[in-house]
Amino acid sequence: MKYPRRLFEQADSLLQRRHQEALEIHDQRMAALQENHPAVYEAYSRKKRQAAQLGWALFREPGRAEELKAEHDAARADLAEQLAAAGLAPDYLDPPFHCRECEDKGVKGGRTCKCKQAVLNQLMYEQLCDVSIVRACSFDNFSLDYYEGEQREVMRKVLASCRNYVANFSGAQSSLLFTGGTGLGKTHLSLAIAEGVARSGRLVMYASAPRLTNQLEQAKFQHDDEAEEYRTVIYGCDLLVVDDLGAEMVTRYTQAEVYDLANTRMNTGLPTIINTNLDMRALEETYKDRVFSRLLGTYTMIQFKGRDIRLEKRLGRKYG
Repeated sequence: MKYPRRLFEQADSLLQRRHQEALEIHDQRMAALQENHPAVYEAYSRKKRQAAQLGWALFREPGRAEELKAEHDAARADLAEQLAAAGLAPDYLDPPFHCRECEDKGVKGGRTCKCKQAVLNQLMYEQLCDVSIVRACSFDNFSLDYYEGEQREVMRKVLASCRNYVANFSGAQSSLLFTGGTGLGKTHLSLAIAEGVARSGRLVMYASAPRLTNQLEQAKFQHDDEAEEYRTVIYGCDLLVVDDLGAEMVTRYTQAEVYDLANTRMNTGLPTIINTNLDMRALEETYKDRVFSRLLGTYTMIQFKGRDIRLEKRLGRKYG
C-alpha cells in the first residue's frame, strides 16, 4: 500500500513523541527510585556497570569474559531480588515504550516496524473515513432488546458471527453481503467490525455508496489527486465496508465501477462488506447480471431480520 507523504510525516512525529515521552518517564522513575528505593537504585547501577565491563571484555579482554559474566549474572540476580522486595515489577526499570521491538523508532533492522505500519493504517482510517459514525457503533452497544421471538435468535447468531469475524480476522475471510430492510442494524454491525479490525492495526476503510461512487468518478474524470489517493486506498485496503449500496445515483458508470471494485478486490483476496436495503430482485435489476452474480456467487449473505429499530426506539418499544 502506498501511503501519502503527509501520513509518513505524521506517523514519524507521533512515534518521536512516544519515544521521547517514554524516556522522560524513565528519567522520572530513576529519580524517584534513587530517593525512595536507594538499594534498588544501587543494584541497578551496579548491573549497568557490570554489563558495560562485560561488553568491553568480550571485544578487548576475552580472557576475563567468563569472570565478568559471572559477576554480571550475580548483579542481575541481586537486582531482581531488590525489585521484588520493593514491590516493583521486573520491567519497572525499562522505558515504557509502546513498542519494545523498535523502542518507538518505527524502524527495526532497517525495515519499517509493524508498529509504524499500524500507526499509518490508523491515520489513514481516521483521515479518509467518516469515523464519527464508526466510533458510535460497537458490539457492546448493539442491543437485541429491539428484536423479538425468532427474529431475536436470528440476530443473536448474526451478532456472534460478526464478533467472530473480527476475532479471527486474517485478511483472507470471505466477503459479506448484509441484506434486509432499513433500520435493522446492518450499518451498526458492519461498522463495529470495521472498528474492531482497525484496532488490530489493519488498514480499514468505510465508505457510503454515494460518497464512494462520487470519489471514484472524480478520480476517473477530473483527475483529482485526493480522489486518486482515495481510489488507491479503497482498492487496496485490508477491509472495505461499503454502506447502503443502492442509495447512490445508479448509472452505467456506477454499475461498472461497483463491478470493477468487487471483482478486483475478490481477485486480490481482499474482503469487502457491503450493506444494502435492496432485496435480491431489486439488486439484480439495479446492477444487472454481472454485478449481481459476482455478489451472489462470492459473498456470504447475511440476512437481517426484525422491525425498524429507529422506529421501535421512537415508539419506546423493547422486547427484552
